[in-house]
This record gives sequence, structure tokens and C-alpha cells, in this order.
Amino acid sequence: MVRMKASDRREQLLKTAAQCFAKYGYRGTTT
Repeated sequence: MVRMKASDRREQLLKTAAQCFAKYGYRGTTT
């Protein structure tokens, strides 16, 4: 398995977080 670059990982994390907030809202999103 190859490590992702920090910038790519950060972008993936932010995209996924935005999708979760859009779907579940602030209170419905868990860590």
C-alpha cells in the first residue's frame, strides 16, 4: 500500500467531511 501525499489526504478528508455534513448535518456527523 502506498502512502498518500499530505495534500491529497487533506483534500480527501475535507471532501468526505463536506459530504457527511451535507447528508447528516452538524449534529448527525460523528468522528
